[in-house]
Amino acid sequence: INTWIVLALLLAIVLFLRVFLRKKGSMIRFITLEYARFFIDWCDQAIGEFSFNHVTFIMSLFTFILLCNTISSIPWLEEPTTDINTALALGCISFVYAQVASIHALGLWAYIK
Repeated sequence: INTWIVLALLLAIVLFLRVFLRKKGSMIRFITLEYARFFIDWCDQAIGEFSFNHVTFIMSLFTFILLCNTISSIPWLEEPTTDINTALALGCISFVYAQVASIHALGLWAYIK
């Protein structure tokens, strides 16, 4: 249930930010764009080239884990990441994403070799 609460909170934040991203000169727009720019620069340094798919995956995974770990500041809610199933699901998703990205970058035959 706590994971669903985090997902609902994340959806509410995204819908809230969508309104302010259209307004130029907004402080919320500046903070949101700097947050995205941080991940773009970080992935560019780590990978060596910009890849929209990698940046969005890493940014969404980081944001989800950040919200999961800070949700306990709201009374009567626990961190969803304390459950082993959440950690296992995030690990499986990351593993599958890395394998699919490798197959996409190298090709199936080079990946098998």
